[in-house]
Amino acid sequence: AIVDWYVNEAWQLKHPHPLVRETCLRLNAAGVPIHVFNAWVMTLHPNYFGVVHAWEQGSEKITTRVGSHENWNTPMVQDSPLAVVRAGAAAIRRKLCDPAWPVEYPVLKEYAENGATDYVAMRLPAGGDGFHMISTATRQPGGFSVPELALIDALTPHMARLTDIQSLHYLATTLLDTYVGKDAGHRIMVGNIRLGS
Repeated sequence: AIVDWYVNEAWQLKHPHPLVRETCLRLNAAGVPIHVFNAWVMTLHPNYFGVVHAWEQGSEKITTRVGSHENWNTPMVQDSPLAVVRAGAAAIRRKLCDPAWPVEYPVLKEYAENGATDYVAMRLPAGGDGFHMISTATRQPGGFSVPELALIDALTPHMARLTDIQSLHYLATTLLDTYVGKDAGHRIMVGNIRLGS
């Protein structure tokens, strides 16, 4: 059902917030007990290397934060799953409820302190040299089950395609706004591309 939604409806969404929110709500409805979900989108922008759209269970609001280029080399970013996945790892899982699993990143300690029992980050197979990632945590006793993680993993190609579409639209809009101005950029994006228009 979620794949059908991605293929037939979700591609029409113009903004990442409803895409993230609906993905999370549909995963919860399918029995996947995600409590927190982050969609990391790397982008070409003069002021920041990427954005993260964050959802938390029980909230309709999606929070968006940007990562500035100045922050990329800080311990907060480099000592995190984001840097590890960007360096090439396909996924990272840390079962926070099991003392045998390492909890080496500060952000994971924060998750554990807030009641999370399991954490997973997965690279989205982005087109070209692009890079996107999702991360999610649960409070379910014992953490995620194997079928729950398999479902999330099976959806990543669909998440990646939609993220690529939205990222390319955002990139085109940003470049036009930067080089021809916001008003002219908007008019170009809606089709006013003939000489004189």
